[in-house]
Parts: sequence; structure tokens; C-alpha cells
Amino acid sequence: MKEDGFSLLELLAVIVILAIIAVIASPIILGMIEDSRKSTFAASINGIKKAIEADYSSREFDTHSEYTYTNGVLELVSNGTKTIVPTTGSVSGESSGVAYVDSNGKIYIAIYSTSYCGYIGSEDYTNATVISAKEITKEECFQKINR
Repeated sequence: MKEDGFSLLELLAVIVILAIIAVIASPIILGMIEDSRKSTFAASINGIKKAIEADYSSREFDTHSEYTYTNGVLELVSNGTKTIVPTTGSVSGESSGVAYVDSNGKIYIAIYSTSYCGYIGSEDYTNATVISAKEITKEECFQKINR
């Protein structure tokens, strides 16, 4: 007599093997997703830095410039007035931050969102450093730029 299909034991063996593969692969895939999100956050901060560089140079290198960043909007704060500065980078979700250019033209940025803290300027003035928001408070994030 000819049997069609698989036995219950064969099906259970395949299910167990697939479960083992899923258990091994899940943390790796989740880690890759987290790394991608951090890279995107850092790229957004670098885009904000480029916007500040362009604005600073267009104003003929004013000696000290301060900026605020709230939910995707970068604003120059000057003499009590705020002027929106166009950006190429935007942090997704609820976020806030501060930035300034010192008298030597160095740019300091700290952005805090519900997921991450990112900053430029404490040790590295070219690339954004990103930390999980679970590890740092908003105030500690802003203190990273040594203001």
C-alpha cells in the first residue's frame, strides 16, 4: 500500500528545526534593525549640522549662533526672535534639541527623542554619537555638548 504525505513525527521534527532557527536568528535581526535606526538618527543629526553650517556661513559667520530644534523644525534664536532654518535631516517622532556655534566656528548639537540621544561636539566634531534614551536623560543628553 502506498502512503501519501508526511508522518506526524516528520512534521514535528521540521517544526522543531524551524523554531530553533527562529530563536537563533531573532536577536541577530533585531540587532540589525536597532543599528539601522541608530544610523538613521545619526544621519539626521548630520543633516541638521549641514543646515547649521549653511545658515552660519550665509550670515557671514556671526560670532555666536544659537539654535533650537523641536519636532523636526530647526530655528535660529537671535535677539529674542526665532527664524526657521531649512534642514535636510529630520529626526522622526517627538524630539527636541539645542545647538550652537562657538566663536571658533565649532558646531555643538544635542538632540533627544523618545528613543535616542544624539550629539556632536563633546569629543568628535564631525560625526554624531547616538545613545539609547533608556541609558540617558534629556538633561544628561544636553550636557554632552559641554555648554
